[in-house]
Order: sequence, then C-alpha cells, then structure tokens
Amino acid sequence: MRRLITLVLTCIFCQHLAHPQSEVPLPDTIKLSKHELISWLDSSSHTLSETSLPDYIETIENHLDSLSRDQTIRYLQTALTYSVEQKLSNPKIHYLISEEYYSKLSYDTASYHVDQLLELYDQANPRHLALALEIKASGLLRTEKFENLKKLLDEHREFLISQFPHNYLYIFNLLLYSYMVTSRYDDVIMESQDALQLAQETEDHVNVILLQNKMAAAHKNNKNYDIARSYLLKSLQIVKEHPNPHSESYIQYDLGLLYRDMGDLDSAIVHVKKALSLMAPQARNNYSVQLATYYADNGQFSEAKQILDSIDMTILIDETARGEILYARGISKAGFGNYQSAIADLDSALIIRSESPREVVRIKLALSRLKQLTGESEEALILYKQADTIEDSLFSLEKQEVIARLESQFQLSEKEKEILRLEAEAVQGRNLLLSSIGLGFLLAIIAFLAIRSYQLKREANEELSKKNQHLKALREKEKQLAEATIHAKERELATMAMAAHEKNSLLQDLEQKVNFLEKKLSDELTPDFRDLKKTIANGYSIDNSWENFHNHFQDVHPLFFENLKQINPGLTNDDLKLSAYLKIGMSNKEIAGVIHLTVGSVKTKVNRLKKKLEMGPHDNLRNFMFNNN
Repeated sequence: MRRLITLVLTCIFCQHLAHPQSEVPLPDTIKLSKHELISWLDSSSHTLSETSLPDYIETIENHLDSLSRDQTIRYLQTALTYSVEQKLSNPKIHYLISEEYYSKLSYDTASYHVDQLLELYDQANPRHLALALEIKASGLLRTEKFENLKKLLDEHREFLISQFPHNYLYIFNLLLYSYMVTSRYDDVIMESQDALQLAQETEDHVNVILLQNKMAAAHKNNKNYDIARSYLLKSLQIVKEHPNPHSESYIQYDLGLLYRDMGDLDSAIVHVKKALSLMAPQARNNYSVQLATYYADNGQFSEAKQILDSIDMTILIDETARGEILYARGISKAGFGNYQSAIADLDSALIIRSESPREVVRIKLALSRLKQLTGESEEALILYKQADTIEDSLFSLEKQEVIARLESQFQLSEKEKEILRLEAEAVQGRNLLLSSIGLGFLLAIIAFLAIRSYQLKREANEELSKKNQHLKALREKEKQLAEATIHAKERELATMAMAAHEKNSLLQDLEQKVNFLEKKLSDELTPDFRDLKKTIANGYSIDNSWENFHNHFQDVHPLFFENLKQINPGLTNDDLKLSAYLKIGMSNKEIAGVIHLTVGSVKTKVNRLKKKLEMGPHDNLRNFMFNNN
C-alpha cells in the first residue's frame, strides 16, 4: 500500500514540476508525517489549477485513513468550490463528499451531493454511481422518506440490474424494509418475486436469504405460517450448502419467532437455543433475553429466572433487550405470585418499549391480567382498552365481548358495593326499628332492598344493551363507507386506464402523420424525422401509468392477482396487466391503445392467457375475470 501511495504521489510531484511558481510540490510520501500531509494540503488549497485539481482530489482519496472526517470534508469542499468557480465538472468530488456526510449521519447533505453526481451521469464512474445510489437510498430509509426511496429505485432500475445487480438487490432490500415498517406485507410478497429470481440467477446467496427471510416475515404477519416456514427452511438449506454461521443464527432465530406466533413455544425455544449457540458473545447475550421471554410465556418460570440471572449486564445490552429483560422478569415474578413486584417491572418495561406499538400492546395486556388478579378491575379495564386501541381502532367481536365483560364486572362490583352499603344501613335500621316499630317495618325495608337490587341490575343490563346497539351502528356506517370507497376507486381505475389509452392513441396518430410526412419530404429531413419518431416511441415506454394503476387496483381488489397466481404461478407481469384491464371491463381495442399493440395482438394475448389459466376455447375469459374477487 505504501508503494502504491508513493507511486501516485511521485506522479503528482512530476506534474507539479511543470508549474514551479504557482503550485506546491508534495514531499516524498514515505517521509511524510500526518502533520506534513495536512500542511501540504493546506498550501495546495490556495494554488489549485485545472491541471492540479485531479491530483489534489486523488491525494485526499488515498489518505482518507490519515485524515479525520471533518478534515476530509473541508478539503473536498475546497476542491468543490474551485470547480464551481472555474465551471469544471468533477463527479468524483460529489461521490467522495457524499460518503463522508453519510458517515456523519448528515443524510440530507449526502443526498444533495448524490443528486449533483447524478446530474453528471454521463461523466461519472458507473461504479461510483451505483455506490452513491446506495448512499442516497440508505439515507431515505433512515429519514423515512419511503415514497422517494421507491421512486429512486424505479428511476435507476435498468442501469443497476444490467451493470450492478448486487447494488440493485441491496437497495431493493431497503425498499422491502420500508414496506415491512408500514405493514405493506402484500407488497413485500408480490414485488419480491422478480428480485428473488435475479438473486438466484446471479448466485447471490446472501440476497437470496435476505429476500426469502423478508417474504417469510410478510407471510408470518399475514398469518400464512406454513408458507413462512417453507421460505425459512429454504434459506436454512442454502447456509448448509454454503456455510455461514452468522446468517444461520438469524434464520434459526426467525424460526423461533415464527413458532412463537404459531403458539408452539417448545419449538420456539429449540430454535432460539440453536441461534444463540451460533452467535458471537455480545449478540448471544442480547438474544438470550428472548429465550427467557419464551420460557416465561410458556409458564417455565424457573428456567426463565435461571437465564435472566446468567445474563452478563456488563456487556452492552441495547434498550430493546433491557425492555425484554424487565418483561420476562415481570412475567416470572407473576408466576411465583409476586404480583406487585411484577407490576413494577412491567411498568418499567412499558416506558422503555413505548415506541414499539406491538410491545406496548403485549405489556399492557399482561398488566391488565395482573390488575385483575389484584382486584383492580377499573385499572384492568383501562389497560385493556388502551392495548386494544393501539392494536386496532375497530373492535373485533371477541374483543367487544371481553370489554363488555370487564365493564359488566366493574359495574356489578360498584352496584354490589352500593347494595352492601344499603344492606348495612338496613341492618342498622332494623335493629332500631325492632326496638321501636316492630317487624312490619323491617319487612318493608327488606322488600325495598330487593326491589332496589333488581332495578340496579336492570339498569346495568340496559346500559350494556345501549353500548351493543351503538357498536352495531358503527359497524354499519363502516360498511357503507367501505362500499362507497370501492366504487370511487373503481371509477378512478377506469379514468386512469382511459387516460393512458387517449395518450397512446394521440401518439399513434402523431406517429402515422410523421411517417406520411417522412415519405413526402426530402431525404435531408430523414434524420430529423427519425429523432422525432424515437421521441414518440419513448413516449410509449416512459409512461408510468401502469404503476399508479397497479397500486390503485390492489386497493380495490387486493386478492385478485394472488388468486390468479394460485391457478398458475408462472403468470408474467404482462399477463397480470392484461387480466386487470379485462377485470375493469376494457375492450380489446381500448387495451390495445393502452399497451400500444394491435387489436389482433391483444386477441392473441387473451387466447394465450386462457390457456395459462387452463380454460377451454369456449370459456369466457371476461366473465372469469369479473367473477374473480
């Protein structure tokens, strides 16, 4: 490495000899200390020229390990300022400076310099472009600009897939992560297929595993547990053929999470144990907490306590792990009957995990159960309602019954207290009345108490009935709103498709007129007509109406494409596009206009699609698509 640096800087020195009066020569690199390097860079910053600028940038790049991040940015900014003043184009500056700002977590500034690099697309090093796109994509994910992330990938998809498929798959995995964060599990499943095929074709085993694991997570969240397990087992087979303990540990851990959600805590414990055996000490320390949680949820409180006691708290444990420790400890204490201490631990866990809605629900439900056991019915009800609101704004029937039961218990508890109070007062009154008035008044008081008790119970039942009627009315309004939304979206789908049709029809008319004029006019204009025809052709290809149409169509008919793929998993994107147009009732002529084909070609595609869907020659494909819901 030192020989390479010496050679580079010797070349720079030779070039500087041509301008001895204006530029500062660089001393011998082997004898150059860090202080001398900085002095040379500071001096050269004041004597930059068009010929010395590339050498100045290369010197900075070759000494990144010797310079602090702030020093590197300062020298690169000097080079950038000079380039702008002299109207020189040097894409490499923007690439290097974007890397430094990203490392400083200045994502917006890094993204700005990547945009500047993209404006110099034709002059930039393709490898630098691919790496810069990774930087921008990572920054968009970290700042939660998910729509911009998808737009970035779509704009550069062709360039990345053709030249740098690994970088494409890296950015695509970031996009899938944004889908998971926003609970777009169906999008993860649908859009991963082509990327998974690319990773398999390029034998990119790491990205094959990452994609399969994300698809497994999406299916798990959709409660398709068997499909999720099949993807994880495929990933496990890959790491057995190409050993990678790090990847295998996380696959085993994901299997543990899957079995936990399936209710098979015994299998979950087996896989988490296997994952821990493959992990490095610090990671093992963190993930041991999860195993303790499984034991606690499985009622194996002694085993959970043993693991919690064995965790080395001197090794750095992140806040997530600390929250899990408090949760597992609380559940274990509850198992031993130490309810108040368990509640204290769970309250602390709730504070730490407050930014994770799923964990907040789990902890609040556990607290609600403990409050019930300690006789705090009102607190139990409040905690359950809070957990239910976070999990889902619309109550399911089962949850309504639980809440109604808790409300009833609370109301009856209050009524019973009032009855007991009245009965106590009656007893006192009875003693006085027996001595003064006699048994008749005593019987009257007992009758009054019986009537009052009956009235209180009837009032409680009427209140519950009113609540049930109110919930029923809410569900009816919800149903009406959903139907209205579907009708509006279907109208929007038709409008989008016809807009594409009208645009393509206009382009076809323009193309025909250009062809006619080209034949009539002189040969000197032929190149101009050829450029105009190319621009028209690009008008067909750059249209992104299908993407917008696809997203709206999924909102209206979420299971349509999935049902078709169950019949034939080999359906292409063109097949799905044709199916969608048939679904909303477009004619062959309208479809031909949208996808820029002849009506005859559309009919051919329709017949091929019927064969793929195993339909007979006399079956009506349009009726089939209309009935596919």
